[in-house]
Amino acid sequence: MLAFAHAPEVPDRPDPKRKPTRLHQTTQLLMTLAEVRDELDPQYPLQLDLTGLVYGAKLGTIEDAFHDQVPLPLAALRHDGPVRAALLEAVLHAEQLADAVNRLAGDLRRAAGADPVPPLAWQQAGERLLALLDPLVLALLRDLRTVDDEDACDARLTRWEEAARRAAWQVAEDLLHNETPGIVSGRTVRMRDGTERTFRLSDAEWAFRGALRRILRRTPARSAPANA
Repeated sequence: MLAFAHAPEVPDRPDPKRKPTRLHQTTQLLMTLAEVRDELDPQYPLQLDLTGLVYGAKLGTIEDAFHDQVPLPLAALRHDGPVRAALLEAVLHAEQLADAVNRLAGDLRRAAGADPVPPLAWQQAGERLLALLDPLVLALLRDLRTVDDEDACDARLTRWEEAARRAAWQVAEDLLHNETPGIVSGRTVRMRDGTERTFRLSDAEWAFRGALRRILRRTPARSAPANA
């Protein structure tokens, strides 16, 4: 969905003097759809069929493949429209929440005397959260098909934030229910810059709560994780 951020508005009359540039195929597809969006019903059930590959460091190796079907609101093709803005905000939320969960997991591992899981590893806690958020994003996309004004988009983003907060706490609670000896009192770790920092369970949870407040600003934080 981040392809929306790189798909420029299609001009009414393309400039013949402008030198053509090479674009990603997803961007080209979105630009083509943007050209014909006014000819379609606003609630036309457009669906994108997406396939991608993740290549490894060695030539010719493929580490992963994915396929997904995404319901795309036609209004999201308007470069300056509220639906597009809402969609990009939700995608940004998902990435930021996954990063927050990964930081929580890393802090807790350091408090327990272990190293954090390497970045981009499939074992990262953020990957589990993204799997939980996937159906929520798809539901938001289907819901945005029926709206095209800022107030309606804001109301749906508020519901999205509530659901995303619950999903984030579902993953976080599993991490926080850690019975590793010493995790409460914590451990002091020498960082790469030579400074020392103490990691403990309470500090990790406090930092995670702060991240949720900064990311999900429409919905107030609750005091108990189970109700967050």
